Amino acid sequence: MRTQNRPSSIRAVGVSLLGLALIGLAACGSDAPPTQQSLAPSTPTYPTPDSVVVAFNAIQTSPRLDVRGYYELIHAETEAQKRLLSTKDSMAIVHDLEAALKSRFSATLIPDDPRAFAHELLVPATITKSDADRAEASFVDEDGDSRILYLVRVGDRWWISGYTEEGAPGRKSKTAEGWDLYVQIVQCMADGCAGFDKRVASGEFATIEAYHSAIGATFKELAAQADARGDAEMAGLYTRYGRDLTGMPR
Repeated sequence: MRTQNRPSSIRAVGVSLLGLALIGLAACGSDAPPTQQSLAPSTPTYPTPDSVVVAFNAIQTSPRLDVRGYYELIHAETEAQKRLLSTKDSMAIVHDLEAALKSRFSATLIPDDPRAFAHELLVPATITKSDADRAEASFVDEDGDSRILYLVRVGDRWWISGYTEEGAPGRKSKTAEGWDLYVQIVQCMADGCAGFDKRVASGEFATIEAYHSAIGATFKELAAQADARGDAEMAGLYTRYGRDLTGMPR
């Protein structure tokens, strides 16, 4: 999943899996964030930093991205990161449709930006730093960017720290309002994409053009409903991203 610094663009949603997000984030440099106390339930499922890294690499190299599985490896250490985790099901809906389109039509969700939802590791994550409560692993993402996977221990379990996402490319300078918009965009896309993965997989659409016509009509209807209830902002988002999903100019 990819994220560029285009807050109103579809690629702001296509997380570089590592590309989810939240509220006014401070830039994360090479220094590890301070140890965070948490009341999150602990479990020995991932007893070492290496066990989390193995799971991360497996998800990132799978042909079909397990969005829910990835989110379930993340421990939120800030309110912003909790917002990130709240988009789990919506992001899964979008990525499930991307996978269905690739399988059925060898097509991508965004016709004009085929790598918007790309996920792959050019170099898998490996541990580079570790102490009792925190660790770091380095990897190279689908864009060739070197990234840091921050890890944190909570009780007996190790997690991917939410700081991994707060420090993702394109997210370091977002304001609280910027993250509010991000969450709205994710919800907008999920609203329009819901159920289409199964419809595509079932063979309901004989051609990609037929699918584009159907999903375009869905987004138009959602925009009309939002406009009717006086929600001009969501109406605009449905219109904008409906066009992106069908390859129409904004």
